[in-house]
Amino acid sequence: MPFTPFHFGPGALVHAVAPRHVSFVAFCAANVAIDVEPLVWMLRGEPPLHRFAHSFVGALAVALAAPWSDANPFLRVVTLDVLHGACVVAALAGIVLAGVQRLRSESARAERSARSGRDAGRVPR
Repeated sequence: MPFTPFHFGPGALVHAVAPRHVSFVAFCAANVAIDVEPLVWMLRGEPPLHRFAHSFVGALAVALAAPWSDANPFLRVVTLDVLHGACVVAALAGIVLAGVQRLRSESARAERSARSGRDAGRVPR
């Protein structure tokens, strides 16, 4: 299971002990960023799942490219207000798309149900 919530437990514990020094959100984001790699290999059906990003060098590369890292060359290119606005727009788009998908699946289900009701009285040839 990619993006396993079991990884978040140690981060929550460390954040509880030292909240000013450990960002729980950054810890969770780092776990998700690293676990994109196994997701790709799962979707492609190509084991082993844990490859480059789960090595020391790979984790370091992900950390340097991470959006919250000072090593990221794109850090502060987009203002925080623009980033938050983009997140709100993306969330709203996700809600709309989920609603459209649900309506389409309910419509298709109703169509299949109506079709099977019409076909119930027919005698096969």
